[in-house]
Amino acid sequence: MKKSSILAALLLFVAGLQTAWGQKMIVTLNDNSQVTYSISQVREVTFVEADEPVNVEHEYVDLGLPSGTKLATSNVGASKPEEYGDYFAWGETKPKST
Repeated sequence: MKKSSILAALLLFVAGLQTAWGQKMIVTLNDNSQVTYSISQVREVTFVEADEPVNVEHEYVDLGLPSGTKLATSNVGASKPEEYGDYFAWGETKPKST
């Protein structure tokens, strides 16, 4: 009796894994666009507090704006405030070499 209960639990567990592995995760962004991921593509999901900085590479200055937006002390790609940093075309996310 005990062996059959363990086997049944194991079969239910494996069936649940197969069902979950075939599912997709849909993320809806603020602009109502959606990004879909297969569960098999996702290694980890991490949630952080909204006011907690993520991947901070340099310091920020709080200007006291109502939105809470902070101004970076250096440009993207610069490690010091006096450096120019990377060059970007409008709307692009990858830096230009010239």
